[in-house]
Amino acid sequence: MCVKDGLPVERVAKFLSIPITTLKDRVHGRVNIDTVKSGPSPLFSAEQEAYLSQHLITMAEIGYGYSRQEAINLASDYVVHLKIKNPGHRFSLSWLYGFLDRWPDLRVKKPRALEIARAKSATRPVIERYFQELDRILTKFHLKDKPARLYNLDEKGLSTDHKPPKIITGKHYKTQAVTCGKSKTVTVIGGGIGVGIQIPPFLIFPGMRMLPALLEGSSPGASGTVSKSGWSNTDVFCEYMKNHLEPLLPARDADNPVLVLYDGHKRHVSLGLIDWAKENHINILFVLPAHCSHLLQPMDVSCYGPFENAWNSACHQHLRASGGNVITRYDVCKIACKVYASTLSVGNIQSAFKRCGIFPFDATVVFDSLIAPSLSFAPADLAEKSAPSVVDCASNVADGNNQFVVESSSSDAAVKFLEKRGGELLKNVCAAKARKTLSKVVSGKPITEDDVFDKVKERVQ
Repeated sequence: MCVKDGLPVERVAKFLSIPITTLKDRVHGRVNIDTVKSGPSPLFSAEQEAYLSQHLITMAEIGYGYSRQEAINLASDYVVHLKIKNPGHRFSLSWLYGFLDRWPDLRVKKPRALEIARAKSATRPVIERYFQELDRILTKFHLKDKPARLYNLDEKGLSTDHKPPKIITGKHYKTQAVTCGKSKTVTVIGGGIGVGIQIPPFLIFPGMRMLPALLEGSSPGASGTVSKSGWSNTDVFCEYMKNHLEPLLPARDADNPVLVLYDGHKRHVSLGLIDWAKENHINILFVLPAHCSHLLQPMDVSCYGPFENAWNSACHQHLRASGGNVITRYDVCKIACKVYASTLSVGNIQSAFKRCGIFPFDATVVFDSLIAPSLSFAPADLAEKSAPSVVDCASNVADGNNQFVVESSSSDAAVKFLEKRGGELLKNVCAAKARKTLSKVVSGKPITEDDVFDKVKERVQ
């Protein structure tokens, strides 16, 4: 503004402590007025980089993101396809870091592994139907303001072949940590109540006969049994419900029921268990939608993550304290109960029920980004309505800080290249084949309701 007002360039540069050559380059148009960094201009235009940036974000959201090297390879092919550089030109890490600086919405992160069954199953219609049914049941039985009558159960496998925690070591030494090696799994059935109270753990040991020594060092209320594999089964789960959980439930009658929420594995759904629950006024056994526990199961969302980390650390400490003796099934109970008591805290359990939208009830807790992987498996007609195209995303970016005009004639090559690299995932044509299984009958439904119970009987028969 000072130069435009007629002041000499030299005087303005000296007054504002700006290099005179920099100011002259700006005044004479040799450097764009919007440039804020020295050095050569990027090879891609802002529009082309916007397409590339949004493509990276979209692929990461649907669960198929690019690593650093894959992003560099993609950009190297991209610049050749747009005829900006000749074939054979390759970018380096320095280009990638410069690109990330220009697009602050991009980050390099370690993703959480997501099984393909979970990616396919956690769709928006499934989530909406679950919350509609849960809302109906909570309203019908007047449970929305009674968190003390909302129970959640889940199973967790414990392996003595633990993952050692990070340790302090010398700078120039290879780091090693002693573990017990592979062993049979011990399962713990745990849970919490909406007010933040933990349900005492129930442990399932591998073996044929239950020995009192297996429960030495247990916390108050803890109990257990054995199974051949150490995993739960229908008989074990029924024993847990009838002998372990039922005595802990509050007084119940037809007007004051209890809701028990858990996943729909076939060992959790049996006609005998449903009959028993209805007779004992556990009026609602509510089964979560299949393969959606990473979003809707309170124990998975906020409790079992800290529990697993603490378990690994406790096993590491036990090995050191015991002089290197291996951890046997007789040590599992005292270690697990101590970890269980510390990690299934009031705060963690209350946070779990809140994050899953159970108490306080909130049907909007599952954001679109959490179910984005399901779009790559959706039928084409549904996915086309849900998933934004590369052009739409780049246009949205164009409306923000980077002011440029999106011209279809100049962007066709960029869009077609990125859509081709996305392949079938971006076309949303991989529809999952429906199967008639028991989980389809009980998924996301209260199995103690008469209409659902009748369908379960029909399926079992």
